[in-house]
Amino acid sequence: MKLAQFRTRDSDKQRLGLAVGEMVCDIAELARAVKAAGSAPAPWLLEANSIREVISREESAAEEISALLTNNGSRQGQGVATAYSVDEIHFLPAVYPSKILAIGRNYVDHAIEGGAAPPASPLLFNKLPNSLSAHNAPIVLPEISQKVDYEAELAVVIGRRARRINEANALDYDFGYTLINDVSARDLQFGDGSGHAAKGWIRSRPWALS
Repeated sequence: MKLAQFRTRDSDKQRLGLAVGEMVCDIAELARAVKAAGSAPAPWLLEANSIREVISREESAAEEISALLTNNGSRQGQGVATAYSVDEIHFLPAVYPSKILAIGRNYVDHAIEGGAAPPASPLLFNKLPNSLSAHNAPIVLPEISQKVDYEAELAVVIGRRARRINEANALDYDFGYTLINDVSARDLQFGDGSGHAAKGWIRSRPWALS
């Protein structure tokens, strides 16, 4: 299942989207169409407009969204929902998180390739939540940096509060995954060694959650 937050080109209203083939459906609109066709979708879906709403309902949310696709047939011309092509919409950040934690040099082969030994313990740094921008949105570069670099990364969206969990159970706390361009100001990074200074205030862009 692929989910995304988006808006249409003629409205600033935030919508929650579901990828259906090459198209994107507004989940709330689809739920209302299913209701108009005589079925009974989960009530929260009728006004759903954010990934955070899906996360808060844990496993049941995915089942209730999937049920929309099995009950989306119209009856006597009722219950028709609009599907949007990606050219008709503006993607928003896949999710608006309360915090963004990153781990530096966590790919051993890449650390060795760069001439550095893999760290003995995780190198943690944070990115500010307001550094996020969306798929196809401009990346705002800092004027004080002369060497900005791109980094294709896998982002993990944590779906449940977690503390002191076992490695064997860690994946139980993941909601989903997305791609992110972890833009870095290399001259700032190498100047003071701070991942926060190099990465925390440049606008980067996550893609649609899947």
